[in-house]
Amino acid sequence: MSNAADGPIFVATWDFGGQAVRAAWDAWQRSRGLEDACVEATAAIELDPAIPTVGIGGLPNREGVMELDAGFMRGSDLRCGSVAALRVTCPAITVARRVSQLPSHTFLVGQGVDQFAIAEGFERYDPDALLTDKTRDEFAQRQAKVARKQADAERMVGHDTVGVLGWHAGQTVACVATSGLGFKRPGRVGDSPIIGGGLYADDTAGCVVCTGIGEELARHAVAVRVLDAMKAGAPPNEAGGAVLRMMIDRDPANASRGLALIAIDKAGSVGAATTRSRNHEFEYHVCRAGGFERVDPDPVQ
Repeated sequence: MSNAADGPIFVATWDFGGQAVRAAWDAWQRSRGLEDACVEATAAIELDPAIPTVGIGGLPNREGVMELDAGFMRGSDLRCGSVAALRVTCPAITVARRVSQLPSHTFLVGQGVDQFAIAEGFERYDPDALLTDKTRDEFAQRQAKVARKQADAERMVGHDTVGVLGWHAGQTVACVATSGLGFKRPGRVGDSPIIGGGLYADDTAGCVVCTGIGEELARHAVAVRVLDAMKAGAPPNEAGGAVLRMMIDRDPANASRGLALIAIDKAGSVGAATTRSRNHEFEYHVCRAGGFERVDPDPVQ
């Protein structure tokens, strides 16, 4: 691997993180810059219908409608933008970044974000076009269970958020996007677009993105806690691990819940933390100046 000083660092969550960091590197090679590279990497995952938890091809809410969440933050000036329950366009990350450019707003939701996306000229989708044959079949199977009053009909289905971090010469960017828990209640929002909960970037400390059970990550403000720990001098692995252990101390059930995060500190050191054991297969991917690496972190103890 090249030294961080030789070029940018991109980090992304889950198995599709490899695809994401390569998209980020490709964008960087086209001189798109750090911010554009992270946004394009996130968008590439949202637009891939083969990925069943993010963007097109993700799982709908319990009414069969896709609702997308995304967040964007730039560490140089703390400019941020978030969207939630977006139904009319994809990728959601591009709408979130546009929100970050507004003079007074940082978070738009529901009908308001749909109206904003249309007014801003984003490509409009019929909501049904965000579903694939596979996700329609899964929704139909769930509806059949509801009709039969089976016990698991109300069960929400887990998801894998795409989180992308970028660092170069001390500048940081954080992006996140998800279709949320499958078969969630309409309007449900997890941690992903919540600034300080699901993501944070501040050039004085670094950048963080979270993934997993959004309600737990949001209520503990995980992203900003990890960032504060890095600002106090803890390496990313230690900072993330300390916050997840705090969550377990508060509620031991968190040890078996799906909770994970990735982080880059202000010097360009990369780390992660997870409660998941190896058989849950949480992984993240790193690109350092054009070199690529997959990492399978050990769970916190």
